[in-house]
Amino acid sequence: MTADLQQIAADLRMQEELNTQLIRATEVSAAPKNTMNALIPKQKEFIRWAIQKNYQSPETVTEAKVAYFLNTQVLGRKNKSNASRTIGKATVNQYITALTCLWKIQVEAKVNSNTTPRGPTVKAIQKNLERTTFQTRRANFDDRGKHYQHLLTNEHSEHIKLVAEFFWDSPNSFAGLRNRVGHLMCEHGLLRGETVRDVELPDFFCVPMDNEGPTICNAMVIIKGRGKMNQFGKVVFSGYYRHSNVRLCCQNAVALLLFYRFQIAIPGAK
Repeated sequence: MTADLQQIAADLRMQEELNTQLIRATEVSAAPKNTMNALIPKQKEFIRWAIQKNYQSPETVTEAKVAYFLNTQVLGRKNKSNASRTIGKATVNQYITALTCLWKIQVEAKVNSNTTPRGPTVKAIQKNLERTTFQTRRANFDDRGKHYQHLLTNEHSEHIKLVAEFFWDSPNSFAGLRNRVGHLMCEHGLLRGETVRDVELPDFFCVPMDNEGPTICNAMVIIKGRGKMNQFGKVVFSGYYRHSNVRLCCQNAVALLLFYRFQIAIPGAK
């Protein structure tokens, strides 16, 4: 009788573990593709470095190991696109995020009992990097205005217009109009590209705005129900008014696209 109860308990534990692994695998597969493409190479680089250092458990993430890796392999590294510059705070933070993600996976799999790698030592590295970056820019008389050029001039608006005109002149009329809509919706709505690509026709609707002047004022509103920043289907909205410059008007771009698609293009075109 006791042996039967022990066998039942062992079977239940095995089923629970299989169920847990299935849930974890589903969660990992549902992670945004671009995020995983950015994090996985950094995790592999960390493991290769740990193997070269002859760690007994090279894949195990600890705060001390992460701090050692960052201090010797990441900080001060030359920028790939510009060898005259070193990588900045954003890249370092991405390494920390990648290794923290790896640590979470290991903790959930019960193969790592260490505390989070985002401990006092790693936080000190981040603070020192910010302090050093500021001091270096100040010592080199860095042009601070160039970091905020898009706010101080209309240069950003000119760039938006140039890109929109490039798509307008596209030899493929439908693709050009579609890409122009995506570009203007991303710029004016502060949206990610995947969010715009996932928008469907039922996600568009019109909201009349009262007391907005002598002429009719309608806002074009879209429902953002998907994307990296909204993975759980929470209903979020973005709205667009008519732009004073027709070349930058998102409402105009959407109207032209829909007119071309349903009135001019061959039915079924994509």
